[in-house]
Amino acid sequence: MVSKRSILAEICWNSVFIDHLKSYVLTTPTEVNINRRLNLEAFFENCLTVCQSITDLFLKTAAERLNSLIICMRMALSDIKNNCLDLKINDIMLLEKIAKILEQFTNLKLNNGTKNDNKNELQSATPPEDFRVLYVYPTPFDLEYQRPFLRPNITKGAYQSVEHYLDVQFRLLREDFIAPLREGIKCYKESNKNRNERRKRINNIRIYRNVKFNEEKVFVQDKLGYLINFNKNKKLKINWDISKRLMYGSLLLFTMNEFNDFFIGIVLGRDKKYLANGQLIVELIDDLQPGMLTSSFTMAESEVYFEPYKCAMQVLQNLNGNNFPMEKYIISTCNKVEKPNYLKSLPVKMFNFNGGEPFNVLNDNEWPAQEKFGLDEMQYKAFKAALTNELTVIQGPPGTGKTFIGLMIIETIIKNLYHFYVKNRLQNPILVVCYTNHALDQFMEGIIKFTTNVVRIGGQTKSDTVKNYTLKNVTKYHRKSSNVFKTIRSATETIKNVEHEITYFKNCKEFISLNAGILELSLLLVFKVGF
Repeated sequence: MVSKRSILAEICWNSVFIDHLKSYVLTTPTEVNINRRLNLEAFFENCLTVCQSITDLFLKTAAERLNSLIICMRMALSDIKNNCLDLKINDIMLLEKIAKILEQFTNLKLNNGTKNDNKNELQSATPPEDFRVLYVYPTPFDLEYQRPFLRPNITKGAYQSVEHYLDVQFRLLREDFIAPLREGIKCYKESNKNRNERRKRINNIRIYRNVKFNEEKVFVQDKLGYLINFNKNKKLKINWDISKRLMYGSLLLFTMNEFNDFFIGIVLGRDKKYLANGQLIVELIDDLQPGMLTSSFTMAESEVYFEPYKCAMQVLQNLNGNNFPMEKYIISTCNKVEKPNYLKSLPVKMFNFNGGEPFNVLNDNEWPAQEKFGLDEMQYKAFKAALTNELTVIQGPPGTGKTFIGLMIIETIIKNLYHFYVKNRLQNPILVVCYTNHALDQFMEGIIKFTTNVVRIGGQTKSDTVKNYTLKNVTKYHRKSSNVFKTIRSATETIKNVEHEITYFKNCKEFISLNAGILELSLLLVFKVGF
């Protein structure tokens, strides 16, 4: 059975029906059919009942789609009252119903206007501090305080300045990561208070108890890591090959007092031989008091992956008005898109596609027909826009050819602007960024078909074709001179010596802080020089 709500929604969205109804309403004062003339009051009353019901259910939609219909009814009733003296209609009652609906529409506009005023006032508010001094990592204050200073993203209109944009985006991004963590810690605390009640599932975080730090320290590349035991009794049964737990870059909080205070660690190494023994390599973000790591801790792992948030926030803090890209489009929302600078610098803008006749890419009249490219109309427009504008956004549902068009764009640019026989050829690399590793692998596999001069950043590829083009493998197989090998070998030895000294001085510092005994003067001198 169709619900009343569904019927009213269908009426509201049926623009053809509403247009026909408006047309008829305006003709009612000249209606010649006797039966219809006698039932006009009932007709208007029924129409207004339906309109009122739609307004009560879908106020915003009703204000957008029914406003002109209601005004037409008011005009028709006024005409009937003044010119159709033979018709007896209770126009006062009908006009009161019309006034009620229009009042609801007016109040909606006023409320929206107030909201917009409040938004504008908030956007103009002075931030409590420069966002660049904010810690990208969460603090105890962040997890306790529920109302940080936030301004909404502007979806219509321009930002006041680059600084305004950066401040808004940084704070929203930081809160986007911290809010789930705050909720998870709050839930954990409430669960511990009500120990007699059935334990609720704690969302957004994973809790590990009785976590201990080993004395052993491990260097991972150029960072000093601490080895921790998080599953000493091996109660956690986890398949680390498929688990998303404790990934490289994950954020960890260590506490001894229910997270009223904590220090932060980042997963530095995810070696399976360590994980199988319930161990993990962690980088500590802050300096700690000596002897503190001998205690047992509760550890919380954020389920929201921290690494991309950290990188994005650090980039935002390093941007400014001098190095911000595409400012006129992103900040000032300029809708007039310029031609690419690299095309402006070419003396002749001639492109060749698949060996066809060369054409001036900036001259619409010279472009070949879409059939020459094997594209449909929308794909052709997207392809053309990407080659002739410095900023182009192409969107569409799955299967509409976004990847295909993207590869076609890159191939055309490379063959026409990067090949050695091209005069004034481009030198800067093309950067391809994808949301997932799988999408990047797919794109890379397509690019490799027309050029092998590519490098994939990141080692998370699962494609055998792409593996040869990862940064690690490209540098491994790249031919190096004997001088380069000597330099690398020397740098490696220097790094090992520095790592050894760091470990030595760290132990010295802890030893001195503990007042463990008498020290040789030479040790103090070395320690002073080292620091």
